[in-house]
Amino acid sequence: MSSKHIPMVCKALRMVISILTLGISMSANAGWFGFGGTSWKEEVLLHDGSKIIVTRTVARGGRHEIGQEPVY
Repeated sequence: MSSKHIPMVCKALRMVISILTLGISMSANAGWFGFGGTSWKEEVLLHDGSKIIVTRTVARGGRHEIGQEPVY
């Protein structure tokens, strides 16, 4: 490999590491194959200027018709 290719390889390596870091940090518990639900955390700004962290969860049941709530 010539010395002019080294900066290009370093740039590509940094991009891959950045994408992997972003993917890992944005993980959510989605359950197996879409069953079980999803949870995530949100930072909420209150009216007095303070911030709190809220954990949100969506529970999903089994199969159901489109537009109908799942059966639990």
